[in-house]
Amino acid sequence: MCLLGCDIGSSSIKVSVVDEETGLTIGSDFYPKEEAPIKASRPGWAEQDPESWWTYTKDAIRGALRAADVRGGDLVLMHPTKETAAALPSVLQHYKDSGLEPVPVSVNIGGAVLG
Repeated sequence: MCLLGCDIGSSSIKVSVVDEETGLTIGSDFYPKEEAPIKASRPGWAEQDPESWWTYTKDAIRGALRAADVRGGDLVLMHPTKETAAALPSVLQHYKDSGLEPVPVSVNIGGAVLG
């Protein structure tokens, strides 16, 4: 099984697929390939279109899964709880120690179901 991590940044969305057992990144991608536009309609303002974040996220997920040669069904679902949200760097270890069974997921990205 694999874990999927997304980093939503102002310049791009970065996605990595990590092998659950080894902890190694087996695929990654980012979008857009050039820095995302930032609109500054007034001095001191910086705005981006949230819809573009979603589009970039879908593209980066597709690319990372392709780079890792995995399907959506090879991913496990993890979500932060109030206990783990404060310690995100240790979420992976917390998950492994939790005794929870991995849950295969089906990911619907823009009408294309992965998994």
